[in-house]
Amino acid sequence: MKIALIVESCLTGVGSHVCMICNNLAKNHEVHLLYSSARADASFQKELLHFSNIGVRLQEIQMSRSINLVSDWKTIQAISNYIRENGSFDIIHCHSSKAGVTGRIASILNGMSHKTLYTPNGLATLSTEAVGFKALLIWLAELLLGYLACQKVIAVSQDEQAYMLKTFKFNSNKVKVIENGISLLRPSRPRQVVRQELGIPDDALVFGFTGRLTYQKNPELLLKAFHNLNHPQSYLLFVGTGELLDTLKQTTNPRVIFTGERTDVPNLLNVFDVFVLPSRYEGLSLSAMEAMAASLPIICTRTFGASDLIIEGVNGFIVESENVTELVDVMRKLATSSTLRQSMSRASKLRFEEIFSADRMMQSLKELYVSLI
Repeated sequence: MKIALIVESCLTGVGSHVCMICNNLAKNHEVHLLYSSARADASFQKELLHFSNIGVRLQEIQMSRSINLVSDWKTIQAISNYIRENGSFDIIHCHSSKAGVTGRIASILNGMSHKTLYTPNGLATLSTEAVGFKALLIWLAELLLGYLACQKVIAVSQDEQAYMLKTFKFNSNKVKVIENGISLLRPSRPRQVVRQELGIPDDALVFGFTGRLTYQKNPELLLKAFHNLNHPQSYLLFVGTGELLDTLKQTTNPRVIFTGERTDVPNLLNVFDVFVLPSRYEGLSLSAMEAMAASLPIICTRTFGASDLIIEGVNGFIVESENVTELVDVMRKLATSSTLRQSMSRASKLRFEEIFSADRMMQSLKELYVSLI
């Protein structure tokens, strides 16, 4: 198959998802990656070098997250020209909102909407980020392009599918659920060694978070809950960076540790005893999947995709967003019961293997691709 993947957001999450698809497809298919470097993190940039070596054809496209009719039209023209100049594609797969709009319009201009797929990667989160005229413009674009400019829209969770069917009145055949998947990453260094480097005792209980320290992820809620937990044997580990890092670091609690951005996340997950995701909104969290793959109990707020990840009381707990009291209560349950932690640890790994493995996701995606040829 000849496949074009189009993406604007090349950060952790969407960027990692697209990279995994590229790595898998490049073994047996001709893959073209059209991307923007405006929001590309170090991990994505590193993958670009690898893609050049395995035959993925790379094309940088000027794309911005913000809405600007002039620059967006230039983006559409650039994508359209690339599609036309590089022959007929079997599949055009657009990822996230901006590439979804520009890529799908470009596919219409080339008469290829019947071969086009769109993965919003958290369409419902747009309603939390946009207001007023911008929100209306996004809604109209998603509605019209969903009907006119793609064969299928891929939802990454059952929650997202339900949102699409309700909000845009799509036919159920229009929306295909393919849960995101990840490859199983194993730690390369012993747990005890990494804990020593971080200044964490061997017998300490570690609550951990990985991801961007931003408004969306709401790390302040987790920090407040940890302070209220008042469990002297517990530590809190934040792995990642973002605009809230300096504010969070004002805490005087010596048992709260900030690692900054790290490339050895599996080693740090191996240090955790419990993973906590306090987000205000999510699509389907890849960081939570990574924690499940690492056999960790999961605590997360009630966002889109939460019920796909967690079976309440089996592999973790779902708490209401912004409810610090409820978060403290479930953190205390896990802090005081090693039996519960061990049970949820086993259940998380099992659920990951059943639903969220990379092999399962890629098999479902390839079957969808083939059905459109």
